[in-house]
Order: sequence, then C-alpha cells, then structure tokens
Amino acid sequence: MAVESICVRHHHDACDGQNGSNDLDKRQKAYTRNYNVTAYTQNYNVTAYTWNYNVTAYTWDYKVTAYTRNYNITAYTWNYNVTAYTRNCNVTAYTRNCNVTAYTRNYNVTAYTQNYNATTYTSNYNITTYKRNYNVTAHTRNYNVTAHTQNYNVTGHTQNYNVTVYTRNYYVTAYTQNCNFTAYTWNYNVTAYTQNYNVTTYTPNYNVTAYTQNYNVTTYTSNYNITTYKRNYNVTAHTRNYNITAYTRNYNITAYTRNYNVTACTWN
Repeated sequence: MAVESICVRHHHDACDGQNGSNDLDKRQKAYTRNYNVTAYTQNYNVTAYTWNYNVTAYTWDYKVTAYTRNYNITAYTWNYNVTAYTRNCNVTAYTRNCNVTAYTRNYNVTAYTQNYNATTYTSNYNITTYKRNYNVTAHTRNYNVTAHTQNYNVTGHTQNYNVTVYTRNYYVTAYTQNCNFTAYTWNYNVTAYTQNYNVTTYTPNYNVTAYTQNYNVTTYTSNYNITTYKRNYNVTAHTRNYNITAYTRNYNITAYTRNYNVTACTWN
C-alpha cells in the first residue's frame, strides 16, 4: 500500500500539539493512493467529530476490498470549501451500519467521483441521517458498478440548497431493499444532469414514507436501455413541486412495477 498524506485538521487535532498551539495552515491538501488493499474495520460505540476547512483531497483506490462494521455510531461532519477527487477501480466494499446517527453539513463542496468495476454491499439498520448541502457541486461517473443496498428502519433528513449534480451511469446494476424507510427531502435551487446507459435497478420497497419539497428544480435526464424492477408495499409519498423544469429523454426503457397499498399526494 502506497500512502502519502498529511493530517487534515480536526478540532484539537493531535497533530497540533498537546495544547493546539501549533496551528496548521487552513489551506491543506491530502493525497492518498491505495493499491491492492484489504481493510477490516469494526467500530463500536463511537462518537466522531470532523471539521474540514479549505481541504483538497485526492484518493485513488485500486483493487481494494474493504469490510466495515459500524455499531452505535454518532458522527458529526462539517465540510467547508472542500474539493474531493475520488477514483475507485476494481473496488469491493462491504459495509454494515447498525444504530448509526450521522449529522453532515456541506458548504461550498465540489466532489468528483469516478467508479470503475466497483461492487458495494451495504446494510443499514436503525439509521438516522441529517444532512444539509449548500452550494454543492457533485460530478459522478459510474462504470460497470453493482450496488447492493438493504435499508431497515432508516430515517433520512436532507436539505439541498444551490446544488448541482452531474451523474453518468454506464452498465450499472443496483439492488435496493427499503424496509420501514422514512425520507424527508427539501430541494432548493437544484440542478441535476443525469445520463443513464444500460442501467438495471431492482427495488423492493416495504413500509416506505417519503416527504419531498422541490423549489426551483431543473433536471436534465437521458436514459438509454434502462430496465427497472420495482415492488412497492405500503408506500406513502407526499410531494410538493414549485417552479419545476424537467427535460427527459428515454430510449429503450422497460419498467416492471407492482404497487400494493400505495398512497401518493402531489401538489404542483
């Protein structure tokens, strides 16, 4: 494993000295490259606080296998003026999150992510997430990606302000199971560009409640050779849309949907 990095500033980081007298320059850069890495991580009863200011991070992961288990975790993360470049090639990630509470605030964040031949297995149990995104730009490219996700008793609170999202998906297969899932989402001045090529999604939803408010949202979507399999059981969706502009192009779309006990309320 080749690693080259410097410390990223934390609150009273040990790198500052015992009393924090040696302040690091707030303008920091971190470079990390991981090759042929196998990582096992288990976290129990952890409370983590992370503050990142004016950070530029480059991460390349090649042929990485990561196993992570998180139990009874509370995480607070604030990112200010952060630019992150991430490349994942031939990455396999196994993640289990149990009883996790995450608070995340992103301000002026730019994220570039490229995923190649990545397989992810994620199980989330009893998760509560609070997220605020301000002036965030995210560029994501997914090639030959397979994602398996199971969500049980998950509550997500998300507020997006002035967010721009660019996403390209090529040969992506996503398996997602949502059980007892509640999502609260507020979108303000959001622009999303999405291109999907040869994408297959399998999504069973059980006891799902979604609250969504969209203000000044513009979406550009191009779909090519898309196949979706969806089963909805006891799903309730509340949606309010204000000043929405949607551009969509669909080519060779196949959708299989089964709905049981579905209630949808929409205000436009």
